Amino acid sequence: MRAKVMAMILVAGVLLLASGGVGLLGLERADGRLQALDRDGLQDVARLQQIDQLVTRSHQMLTSRAPVELLEQRGALITRLDDIETSLDSLWSAYRERALNHGDKADAFSDSLGTYLHEGMDQALDLLGSEDNFRVFADLPSHGEQMRDQGRELSSQVNALIKDKREAAATLADEASKAHQRMLTVLAATLGVGLLLLCVLGGLILRSLLRPLRTAEAFTLQIAAGNLAAESPSRQRDELGACWMRWT
Repeated sequence: MRAKVMAMILVAGVLLLASGGVGLLGLERADGRLQALDRDGLQDVARLQQIDQLVTRSHQMLTSRAPVELLEQRGALITRLDDIETSLDSLWSAYRERALNHGDKADAFSDSLGTYLHEGMDQALDLLGSEDNFRVFADLPSHGEQMRDQGRELSSQVNALIKDKREAAATLADEASKAHQRMLTVLAATLGVGLLLLCVLGGLILRSLLRPLRTAEAFTLQIAAGNLAAESPSRQRDELGACWMRWT
């Protein structure tokens, strides 16, 4: 009986360790997927959206103003365009740091963005910084329109990149959901098998306890009925048998 009780305790301990291990493994993998979802999905999408907003803002600064306003505000426009160019370069460099963001669409957008920065914004800064006011008055509005057309093309490319990112994030979330279901299935199976073993061991222990008690009860009833020739129950070598030997 002692061996059965020890086996029952051992099964309970193994069951506890297994369920805890499965739970910790599931938490670790879920945390990894959440980090990947945040890094590959949310952060990248946020950078792309910021790039789109900055590109739109840069050409709208030129196309939404009359030539006279461009002349009057050239100092402020130069500062703001220079800040936007620096931010665009920083955001795109951060996006391209990981090999995951080196696909055909990303490479094409990188070329288009480089063209926009060098042929669009740098040229606009050169015009704004020119001492020839007539050049600013005559050339900058048309250049702003060219930047607007380039910006619209960049926006469509950004939307395509964002769409791919969202699809990848949805796939990752679906994989995380399936992995969660698999973890729950494994955990439920482990608990089910463990509980079954505990029930079997509990039944065996209960049977070991009840069998000698029933035998002793039957022997006692026969003696009480006057059957002095009743055969004494065989002595068990387990804990219950030791107790029976002390009683007798």
